[in-house]
Amino acid sequence: MKQKKKSPAPALEKGMQVLERLSKNGPQNLELLSKNLGEPKASVLRYLDTLISLGMADRDPISKEYSAKVSITRIDSAGKELSIKIQDLLDSLAEKTCRTAEWYLPNHDKMILVQRTEPDDAVIHVKAKVGFERPLDGELEAVARIAISNLRLSTAGKKYWVYRSGERKRISESLSGKMLEYDRENGFAMDVEYNPNGVRRYAVPVFYEGKFAGVVALAENFRPDADRQIPRISKMLKEAIKEI
Repeated sequence: MKQKKKSPAPALEKGMQVLERLSKNGPQNLELLSKNLGEPKASVLRYLDTLISLGMADRDPISKEYSAKVSITRIDSAGKELSIKIQDLLDSLAEKTCRTAEWYLPNHDKMILVQRTEPDDAVIHVKAKVGFERPLDGELEAVARIAISNLRLSTAGKKYWVYRSGERKRISESLSGKMLEYDRENGFAMDVEYNPNGVRRYAVPVFYEGKFAGVVALAENFRPDADRQIPRISKMLKEAIKEI
């Protein structure tokens, strides 16, 4: 019988297993994690405490469930090749548009920000960092719209909203359906207005080997000439992804 190769860092390996399980399966309590991992609760608790101290996990004091604050995405050879192409694209877009360029991957019911590039001359920095999660069942901002429309997710019963005049405004199922259909047909989406952080995004889908792979977005802060720049920036973004 072939023996399993001994891990050089067993505690690190177990901690990563805990994080991966939380990332894939959602919030879980200590008892369930211990059972599924086949590890004593005391050991799993140490791994969880370490992840929390590193800002990678969190615990709900009411439900007593643990959840991941970052996502683990395994990358195969094809994914690695795409990741390299995407990084080159982000670097080029950030330089040419003076906007923060972002790459989001789908993960269950959310999009995960996995790569980003800020322009060298950025004065105001976009808050969203690598690991940031964008849910697909709430705000219909640009990234979510591109993801929902290209993944063809059901919108039935969803309570979507957008920022308008600085407030959350609910939109009907009928209107959200029309927005998503328009975005899918045009291969482009843009935030309705700036969010409370003074940021709005342009977003386009990326297809790789014939399949929807993720979303490239440009995040811009408010600037006096921003609206006049929309045609130029959107055209640059649409043209750039043709190189993938």
